Amino acid sequence: MTEQMARPPRAVRSPSFDDDEVFLEDASGRFALRGRPQKALLTRQRLHLTPLGDSNVHAVLIFDDIIGAEVVETKPRRKGAGPGVRLVVYAYPRVGGCCRKQRRRATHLRVDIDAGKDIGGALFDARSLAELWCNTVNTVASGKPLMDIRAATDFQIAAAPAPRRYLVFVNPFSGARKALRAYNNVVLEVFAQAHVEPLTVVTERAGHAQEYVRDLDAADLQAFDAVVAVGGDGMLYEVVNGIAARPDAAAMFAAVPLGVIKGGTGNGLAVSILKEIEEELDVLSSTLQLLKAPARNFDLSLVTHGAEDSAAASTVHDAASASGFQAATTKVNFLSLTWGIISDIDIESERLRCLGPLRNDVYALMRLINVRRYPGKLWIYEAGSAAATPEPKDGAPTLAAAAAVDLPPLSEPLPLGQDVNGRGWRLIGDTEAGESGEFISVMVLQCAWIAHDVQAAPMANCGDTGVYHIVVLRGRTSSMRLINMFLEIEDAAHLRAEHADVVEYYKALAYRIVPETDRGIYSLDGEVIPYGGVQGVILPSVARILRSGSSGQP
Repeated sequence: MTEQMARPPRAVRSPSFDDDEVFLEDASGRFALRGRPQKALLTRQRLHLTPLGDSNVHAVLIFDDIIGAEVVETKPRRKGAGPGVRLVVYAYPRVGGCCRKQRRRATHLRVDIDAGKDIGGALFDARSLAELWCNTVNTVASGKPLMDIRAATDFQIAAAPAPRRYLVFVNPFSGARKALRAYNNVVLEVFAQAHVEPLTVVTERAGHAQEYVRDLDAADLQAFDAVVAVGGDGMLYEVVNGIAARPDAAAMFAAVPLGVIKGGTGNGLAVSILKEIEEELDVLSSTLQLLKAPARNFDLSLVTHGAEDSAAASTVHDAASASGFQAATTKVNFLSLTWGIISDIDIESERLRCLGPLRNDVYALMRLINVRRYPGKLWIYEAGSAAATPEPKDGAPTLAAAAAVDLPPLSEPLPLGQDVNGRGWRLIGDTEAGESGEFISVMVLQCAWIAHDVQAAPMANCGDTGVYHIVVLRGRTSSMRLINMFLEIEDAAHLRAEHADVVEYYKALAYRIVPETDRGIYSLDGEVIPYGGVQGVILPSVARILRSGSSGQP
């Protein structure tokens, strides 16, 4: 990745600092920008430079755009002099105007610093002064608490914040085999600027990331500030199921935040995060979001299904029995389970991979013209009006103990009926008498977007609502109507009132699907699971994820 803009940030009028705490200030002229002495001001919100003698011209970088800083040596300014000292501040503000879309672009600030006297008459060399400002910039940029920021401004401490350590899994086959190149060319450079030390694992086969996090020593896993997946949703799905297979799964999900960087063709979670904060859907924006985001609560889902056909699949997590997690019949997901036309398009379009990104559109048109209907039964445990609070259970915390409701085994019948708050099991079918329905599509959703152009449930946010958002498409309708509906699915047109006769929306804490045909596909976060009876229960706020935005609790 090359820097697009080396000149200082654009000049602006003097901003107000009435509501912005000042951490460092220097008006002695020791700071110079392109040879011109500057007054420097560092606050909680911005780094501000003003040329001495010109109070109306300012160079400003806000900390929302700053990811880090470092001190570097420069060539001697004159013969016989020692090397100079420069403070480099790395920032990626949005650049663009009304005629073009704003994008993040490298706009790094390079400030030369000379030695001088500080308040109290103590003399500090240029490097000490530069390191003081550098450490404070890094502390503020990394989101440290106020106590750490004030400590960083103390000349007696002036300690550099510890670098963040990420365990990063990269799927080299994601994004038309471009994910690894993007990681090497973009992500690693930004990580270095932000003082992130990644342990990078380039996955070599399916299940590699899953096995890695499953078998990692607890102390080693907890030493990381986050576990990050670079690729499609399938990469994070592997990570989540690897942690879920550990005996200490609940504790690890609570202790180590997850992170995702967009790098595949299917990036529902990454797209949901970026769309909420109105960022571009690219690798740079996704990386910057990760670095600036707090760890927020994140819902997972415990899914039970029939046994895997492959004997190998049943032994992937042979060490997981201590946690009660049986990989052959249990999965944990974070995005969606789809049945019907959406899963058909998602999985069967792979046969048209030679068409590249067009394969989904072409196959979607084929399926919409020749609509399949799937007979079966769908039960949901309606969320009702009361918040779901898992009942305390004895013993060490487990994922099952975090479930919003107790879920009976697949082989047992469900108790129908709702309580006074409207919570309880309900059959969604042609009638309430237990008859089967014919479904065109069932989407059990935890995030707003399941692809860059499919906004399936806007109210689902980014996996932080504590409920499933279930969208059901059934009934008799024409192919042309379905085509028109899907052409506007990016705007969630399928949920408009005009389609209420064929599209239904529910909030639920659990679900069960029992198809009555042998032919069909379940897509769980983009991965195929065995077809047959399947059920899931929401695990509210059981994990944490690095995510910006207004929804969810940090």
